[in-house]
Amino acid sequence: MIAKEGERFGPVRSSPPSDFCRRDFHRLDWQVSRIGNTGSFPNGGLWQFSSGPAVMFVKRIGAAYLGDDPVWMLSVDQRDPQWWGREAAFYDSGLARRGWSDDCSPPECFGLDAREDEIDLWLEWVERVPLTSGEYGSAVKGLARWQAAQLDYDGPVLSHGWLAQHVSRRKLDNAVTLAHPGWAALLAAGLSKDARIWAQGRVVDAAHVAAAIRGFPELPTHHDFHGMNIGSSGSHITILDWATVGWGPVGHDVGNLVVDRSADGDVDPRELWSTLLGEYGNELRMSGIDIDQEVIERSAEVSSAVRMGWLLDFLLDGTCGDDTSILMPLIPVANLLTEFAMSVANSS
Repeated sequence: MIAKEGERFGPVRSSPPSDFCRRDFHRLDWQVSRIGNTGSFPNGGLWQFSSGPAVMFVKRIGAAYLGDDPVWMLSVDQRDPQWWGREAAFYDSGLARRGWSDDCSPPECFGLDAREDEIDLWLEWVERVPLTSGEYGSAVKGLARWQAAQLDYDGPVLSHGWLAQHVSRRKLDNAVTLAHPGWAALLAAGLSKDARIWAQGRVVDAAHVAAAIRGFPELPTHHDFHGMNIGSSGSHITILDWATVGWGPVGHDVGNLVVDRSADGDVDPRELWSTLLGEYGNELRMSGIDIDQEVIERSAEVSSAVRMGWLLDFLLDGTCGDDTSILMPLIPVANLLTEFAMSVANSS
């Protein structure tokens, strides 16, 4: 037993626990190295374990490693959508194994090494992150198939209300955003003038988020579905980081992936939106979830615009920096989200 410490990258085992299912692990001589740095992330550290061709990683979670980002920090309350133990519960419940396609799944969890208020997740190593744009079709289709397989799940692992809480945690203030001195520079750079109208009516609190997405079908949702959480080992797609898994609006994960991927500036966000939402919707229907494509895309549009309201503040604050060129790839993304937000406002 290792004494629990609040310090990130505290003591870690030199080899897997003896009761893990892969018995061959215990005959190997493991080399251990840290992944990442000692910043205050919402975990207690990540380690790579390697012995010849055998490689895996350990992720430590616990009540002492909640992080210090007010938006993403975890909670000790099991009822909170960002409860620190949710990822371990996800693997322990069987949700990580049921319903996935042969070419897409979460990493294999070799075991959970639990101590008081602390758990080490021993997980399959992922060779390559991020993927190319062309590979994301397999990821969204795998996600759709998994979502369809969980519709009868009624356990406590899947939380409710993550998106509403997430937006409210950002503490956006529309008046402050509208008064920012950076608007002229952004409009000159190509930001749609309608972005100011979006800012004026932007959804900023939990009650209004809940109202905006009410009526859309809910499916099990990753909620942090972006490029750095989707990798591969060979031809197998692996979806990482299930700390925020819960019920959410259909299509939301795919919309979030499109926004994240488009921020690099080398893809057309509208084209990627159409491609990935189309592949996702087709796979949902093939898996037995009969939702019209129009509903799926509308749900993704509304939930993406609601979630990404903070992008306006990010862009405005960026105009005060020395290098504003880094903002340019985000202008087309912001314009697409503005269209979504305006569509929501015009239909309400």
